[in-house]
Amino acid sequence: MKNKPLILSNFDNISRIYGVHHIGDEFLMIDNLCDHSIPAEVDSFFIKCPIRITCNTVYFCVQGTFTVRINLREYLISKNETLTILPGAIMEIIDLSDDVRMAVISFSNEYFAPIEHIEASMNINKRISVNPKITLTESLMNECIDVYLKMKEKLKQADNPFRKFAIKAYSYVLCAIALEELVRKPIEKISNTDRPMSLYDRFIELVQQNFRKHRTIQYYAKELNISSKYFSMLIKKVSGKNAGEWIDEYVLLEAKVLLRSRRYTIQQVSDMLSFPNQSFFAKYFKVHIGCTPTQYQISCS
Repeated sequence: MKNKPLILSNFDNISRIYGVHHIGDEFLMIDNLCDHSIPAEVDSFFIKCPIRITCNTVYFCVQGTFTVRINLREYLISKNETLTILPGAIMEIIDLSDDVRMAVISFSNEYFAPIEHIEASMNINKRISVNPKITLTESLMNECIDVYLKMKEKLKQADNPFRKFAIKAYSYVLCAIALEELVRKPIEKISNTDRPMSLYDRFIELVQQNFRKHRTIQYYAKELNISSKYFSMLIKKVSGKNAGEWIDEYVLLEAKVLLRSRRYTIQQVSDMLSFPNQSFFAKYFKVHIGCTPTQYQISCS
């Protein structure tokens, strides 16, 4: 499979102010381990702004806490915890504690090549999707950060012909540590009493896959082989939100990401989300967000 460009939103835009280290579009690392503060420019660019993750991304929380929303689900990450985000997810950092210290690595699919055979037997992606957060012991987190710092030093050696090879080797070590902890916990089997939650999880998966084309409750109820009435009642009971609200939130989140990227015109965004025309999309966006797509783009400038 051809790797997608490694773009965490527009990380290139902040490399000069946040010390981003990278190898082309394959590998990137960023942290505030030495400087505990987070620059105001970065804070305004990333905090509470949805971005699409186009690579494998792992956060290592060394101190403090941060709250992140991945595909509309919130996670609180604390000291000695890692957060793994798979390509295609939409992430939004909701809050950072004043004392937070973290390290982040992002890499293309080729860095996972050595564990492809593990994926088949242990459902790694499934496990990460169910719970992207892993708790490490103090010793293991220290080991991860030690490896991270070695990677960072190696990455600075631009004249080293084996730099990329060394970075890959260190990446394998980090993956091995994280995966060892991940597979310690067995995936729980779904019992009959868990069926409502199972249907809800399946609904969210379907929305993630189909919201660009399908926005009706009837479509998702049919896909789940249940009546629209029972479907609506179940989703409301399990999540506290109506099914239509979940669908709208995914559509609006995607719209924000596309508009904020400024890579597409409003007409193109409207087409990508299968709206009948630009006017209909603009009205839909304003009803839910409170401003027009154009006004939203201006506010993000």
